[in-house]
Amino acid sequence: MTAMISPPVSCRPASQPETERLRRLFPLGRSRAPTCSVVAVAGSEQALIGHATLVRRERDRDDAFVLLQTRGGEADLTDRLLAEAIVVARACGLTALSTFDSFPEHAEAAAPFLRAGFSAAEWIIEASVRMAEAEARARRVLERFQRRGGIPEGLDFTDLTRRELWPAVRKKVHDERLMDAGRFDDAVAGRGSQPLDRESSAIIADGSELLGIHLASRVPGGLHIPVRWVHENHRHGWLNAALMIMTGDRCGCPPEAPISLGFHTAIHSETARYAHRMGARITSVKQRLRITL
Repeated sequence: MTAMISPPVSCRPASQPETERLRRLFPLGRSRAPTCSVVAVAGSEQALIGHATLVRRERDRDDAFVLLQTRGGEADLTDRLLAEAIVVARACGLTALSTFDSFPEHAEAAAPFLRAGFSAAEWIIEASVRMAEAEARARRVLERFQRRGGIPEGLDFTDLTRRELWPAVRKKVHDERLMDAGRFDDAVAGRGSQPLDRESSAIIADGSELLGIHLASRVPGGLHIPVRWVHENHRHGWLNAALMIMTGDRCGCPPEAPISLGFHTAIHSETARYAHRMGARITSVKQRLRITL
């Protein structure tokens, strides 16, 4: 019996029409398009069997996410795609690549990136605590600061129903690398997999200056806080507690409802300490990989 011969596979930069078709495979905000792509094609018909698509994390930045997908092909196809993608990324003027996906430690899916020279750059951690417990601890902290007279007067305690605050919040969470601007645009408009609940997303400001941000999304049975930020002059103080209480009061969740916090330890490790003080337990730990070009 004659053995089946697999058609030859080649990896090459994608054409513009191919790059546009790959856009729908890349689950990012609508406001951005692929920067460049590499495709793996098989046989004379050039059937698409894999791709490495690069999308700038923001237009004004020189680093990009990379999404790698394959369907069939040789065992080393992912390695070949990544090697070609790194060459193309340099030609596109990019200085670094980060995996779009995050992986549990030692995950098999991370192996091709590690072989290509990527290494762990961010730890993405999810922690969870009951609403009643988080609020009770926050109120004790706030009361202690109130007794000491440490809370300024005349501040604006509000939320994301105030559309005029969107540009400032968008810029702050992007500049602090907490949520890129394209994702914020989708989330605050109610689009994407994790739309923001505007009323539960607490904001504290002093005139035009933002002091604290708690972005909140509703999840089945509870609430998720994907972004929490406080001004550097107010960390480890009353602002953290006030934001938690504001979010709890606005969301209308029952006391037993879970509230989860997401944070990247390489970016804002203070949230990890905050979650521990709130009595939260770690529910998920993943890593995002990065390579400098």
